[in-house]
Amino acid sequence: RRRVVADDVLRLECMADEQTVLPGSVRNNLGDGKPDKRKQAAVELESEIRRISHSTSHSFDNGHRGATRAREQIISHIRCLVEEFCKSAFPNHRKGGLLGLASVAIALEHKPVQPFASQLVLPVLTCFSDEDAWVRYSACEAFYNIAKVVRNGLITHNHMPEIFDGLCRLYVDVDRDVKKGANCLDKLVQDIVTECRDFDYAAFIPLLTTRINVPNPCLRQLILGWIMLLDSVPQVDMIEYLAQYLHGLFHILASDNRDIRHTTENFLNDLLKEIQSSMSDRPERAQHAIANAAETVAHCCRTGERRSDDNFVRLTALSWLSKLLGYQEELHCRTQNGSGLKKLVPVLLSGVLYCLDDNEPEIRGNANDSNIRLQSATQKLPAGNIPVEAITDAVLGAMNDTVAGKVRNSKVMQICFAWVQLILDQCRAQVLQPSVRDRLLESAFQALWRPEEDLVVDALLLISQLMASSDDTENQVMLVPAPPPKKLVEVDNGFFSRFFY
Repeated sequence: RRRVVADDVLRLECMADEQTVLPGSVRNNLGDGKPDKRKQAAVELESEIRRISHSTSHSFDNGHRGATRAREQIISHIRCLVEEFCKSAFPNHRKGGLLGLASVAIALEHKPVQPFASQLVLPVLTCFSDEDAWVRYSACEAFYNIAKVVRNGLITHNHMPEIFDGLCRLYVDVDRDVKKGANCLDKLVQDIVTECRDFDYAAFIPLLTTRINVPNPCLRQLILGWIMLLDSVPQVDMIEYLAQYLHGLFHILASDNRDIRHTTENFLNDLLKEIQSSMSDRPERAQHAIANAAETVAHCCRTGERRSDDNFVRLTALSWLSKLLGYQEELHCRTQNGSGLKKLVPVLLSGVLYCLDDNEPEIRGNANDSNIRLQSATQKLPAGNIPVEAITDAVLGAMNDTVAGKVRNSKVMQICFAWVQLILDQCRAQVLQPSVRDRLLESAFQALWRPEEDLVVDALLLISQLMASSDDTENQVMLVPAPPPKKLVEVDNGFFSRFFY
């Protein structure tokens, strides 16, 4: 329990000196230790507020003298409940204050309560963080009753950020009853949001995305539920915001909670179906979604440093990668516009190359299939439309990369050389530009220090093509092999010596 600090004592003494607006019986019983007495006081307070409300036939905000007087009286009652009870050092007083605020809202009913919405809601939200579990549970009850009366006033008064933050805190609460209360509140708030026509979804979605990577399973369930809810609302196009939450959904796939993983997997499949359904009637929407998702999908293919716990994430990401490539190829055939495919290939390639030597056979197989499809898609592009530098960046990134402290195996290196050969065949002039050629030569020379003979042969063939095709004789001195990279252990490569010495 909190200690009574000096400020609390001073505040209570000052209030005691003033004539309280609350009836004596309400004031005495609202902070009583017995729940029945607190409820009796709340009923009496509700009758008092209803009497004040009915004392004028005018709305509280029209400036009429009677309405203004009634409004001031209600504000005084609310202020007294907050200052004298909700901020009290004693838990029973705080519970009584919360009960009193709910009684005020119930007495006023929907329309008259709107001018007092902020004054009723904000003190309750503060109690969501109370140190006493019963007070937090009482805050859940109070907010539920207030929200049922205020309804869309929660939205129009711009309290959704505070409300959602409060829900997140309640969802991770250690008390089981508080969590149950949070679940009821969440359903009510979802109903209020979906029935409100003026809700600012664009401002609300970042509240979800900033919390989606929090590992707490209860909070993940809350965030996932809201994303799925918004996706079901006709006036919200969640595909438009895909880049903001897609990575978080893939992150949830690594959760230990099987139900959450299954729900997330199904929702990811639904998102793919939404993108596919846009191919014919809204191709611009589909193209936008593919472009927004590609970077995230490629990043998720590279997640986890090959931890077995992340196998499902990489496998699902590869499935998305394959689907996105298929959608983009279909759009390419329909529109004959290669710009989307040009941007997509190098982005997806980085994810595919990472998975080619994965420990999981299914991941390796899917990555190899996707690599073949990417090569085929690249060959369909006009020579001037092939993103040579971007593909070079992806290939060199894979060749020079280490995964879990190990260099890439010979198969990955040979596939990388195959990509270099592809762009060399398709766009020789661009590849032979010094900015591209010199970087390729450097990596090829480093590959000569590898022990695999097939890989050394491929490296030598690439070096010969790059140098023989170059008009720049200044760089012929590069035929002297580069020193071995620091990442590799130096070996006595007799095969290499037969070619150079």
